[in-house]
Amino acid sequence: NREQEFVNKSILLSRPGVVNGLVRLLLGEDIGGWDAHRPQEETQNESNEEEKSETPTKISPKKISPKKKKAFDKDKHLASSINTRVSDLLLVAVSETLESILCSGHDTTSPEHFELLISELAKGYGALMEMLRSPCSLIVENASLLLQLITQHHPPTSLLVRDSALSSGTLLKHFYNAIFSPVESQRFLSRYLVSLWMSGPSDCPEKKLLARILPSGFLQYFSMPPLSEMEIDNLDDMERDGIESADNFGRLQSGKASGTTLDTNEGGTNISRLRRRISMAYAKKFSSQNETSKNNISNNSKDKDSSPQHPENFRIVFHLITKDHALPDLIWNQQTRRELRIALESELRDIERETDLRGGGGRVAWNHQQFQVCYSSL
Repeated sequence: NREQEFVNKSILLSRPGVVNGLVRLLLGEDIGGWDAHRPQEETQNESNEEEKSETPTKISPKKISPKKKKAFDKDKHLASSINTRVSDLLLVAVSETLESILCSGHDTTSPEHFELLISELAKGYGALMEMLRSPCSLIVENASLLLQLITQHHPPTSLLVRDSALSSGTLLKHFYNAIFSPVESQRFLSRYLVSLWMSGPSDCPEKKLLARILPSGFLQYFSMPPLSEMEIDNLDDMERDGIESADNFGRLQSGKASGTTLDTNEGGTNISRLRRRISMAYAKKFSSQNETSKNNISNNSKDKDSSPQHPENFRIVFHLITKDHALPDLIWNQQTRRELRIALESELRDIERETDLRGGGGRVAWNHQQFQVCYSSL
């Protein structure tokens, strides 16, 4: 009963502290207990009753040694850092709940609660970026979908997310996995994230980086029309075993360059489930775009550019990278792919080493403007 689900969800999300509590549990922030989000009248009445029932007694403050105080301050700082107090199991439960509210079950979520959750999640987009490094495939999947929704429905944070993915090297990691990961589910998830962060005009920083990585002959295929479901299934079948699976030259040990352990996880992301969720997220995007375009048409009849544009065809580009080409404007073969892999792995090693030396993500800014792949065989 979708109507009853809408009513129940509205009642639950309208209770004080539920929205903030879910978001802060996911982002690993100190929520200060549920009393912090309850009405002040309730907490004040409870405190008055406790004062009446108990006799006041003076408690002399205990002196804390400087050594213990330093250790306490250190523990307090760690507790307030991103996701240090949140277990993977709790992250799975909370992220799955928020994904269901905002994506899979968005049709039974009121617009007010949807916008409130998106605005609250947008404030902690850095924690969602860190979740992409999780070894749990479901956490990575849910974080990816939540980042997509933030990108679509909160434009100011969209630019921050794209800049964070680029400057931290996360975009480069997933670009590497999208091509060279031996696991089909990892390739699918990474290609989805790359298409989310690299789409845009030719003069955006992400496209400029792509032009320095791939030969120019690949860039023209982004404008190809979208593929049908049958065509996508055929491409998936042809790439089932991965790119050059017999050639393991230059593959990083222990999945160091991948940033996650999904490369060795054969039971990783469920592709059909993620594809269905992505389509739901895009459906939410286009429904909101249609509403705004209708309002724009009614308010301004001179607006000519109101039709939604087709997304760039990243799927066909990644497929072409796995094949050999001998065209006037594109020469691509096993040797050029090998040179691309060596260059990406070397750069990812440097980023990972600098990140580890500085104590984790968010403290290293990758100089992507000076990175370029040189193909000595061309």
